[in-house]
Amino acid sequence: MFTITTDPEVYGPREDTFLLLDALVDEELSGRALEIGVGTGVITLNLAHRFQEMVGVDIDPRAVALAEYNAEENGVTNVQFHCSDLFSSVSGAFDVIIFNPPYCPSDELSIQDFSCDGGPDGRNTIDAFLSQFNGFLSPEGRVYLLQSSLSNLAQTRTYLEARKFDCTILVRTRLFFEELVVFRIQHSKSEIQLSESKRRNCMTRREEIVQLLQDAEMTSLELAHHFKIPKKTVLSDLQHISRSLRNRNGDLTVKMPVCNHCGFTFKLTVIKEPSKCPNCNSEWIDPPTYRVVP
Repeated sequence: MFTITTDPEVYGPREDTFLLLDALVDEELSGRALEIGVGTGVITLNLAHRFQEMVGVDIDPRAVALAEYNAEENGVTNVQFHCSDLFSSVSGAFDVIIFNPPYCPSDELSIQDFSCDGGPDGRNTIDAFLSQFNGFLSPEGRVYLLQSSLSNLAQTRTYLEARKFDCTILVRTRLFFEELVVFRIQHSKSEIQLSESKRRNCMTRREEIVQLLQDAEMTSLELAHHFKIPKKTVLSDLQHISRSLRNRNGDLTVKMPVCNHCGFTFKLTVIKEPSKCPNCNSEWIDPPTYRVVP
């Protein structure tokens, strides 16, 4: 359990905060994450252990300072907090983006509260977020957006589906004057496949070999079958890739060939595939396999 210090000037943990946390309990979360509108930092701090890196931003410097304080007090070190108006001071792509936006229509508020005020129809910040998030979401990333029925749930779904996003309500709860929901938003599977196909079509053969060898260990024969080219051409490509990776601080690793007859293990210093064992003259040799390590 975390000890969270609050501030009357900063949006603190409420029903919507805990609904968002509940929605994420059973979700598969990993990689790099961003929370927009961190407030006290309670959501970021509770989720940080599930990510390699987490960034939390808020438009209010007072909220950022409070979230930093709470992280330090609770010993959470893999988070960074800074000021940003939505994505204005954010860079890079994220596997998960989390946002609990101001969603109350202005006329629903008894006093002006910028952490709740979503403009006349409650959608000012929501619409700004929806128009920007795709530029910061990884191809298979997910967005978790909390929203109220006061700010037109159907409009959000219609906007996203028109842009080829899958939009699912994970959880919902009824309060006395509104319903709160958490949307999970992600590229549709057909769009992910199309994007992957386009990306591969833009690659050279050697770039695609690197991509394949980052994903799996393969032999030269498997690569030759994949590209429908001679094995000799694959070996030439691998020699070139090995040199170019060294210039980029990467590495083409080789699992050495082994003689299946006597167990002799070759020690190769170049990309080469032996045809005979020097120890027993057997041609029954397990070929080398290749893997790219960034």
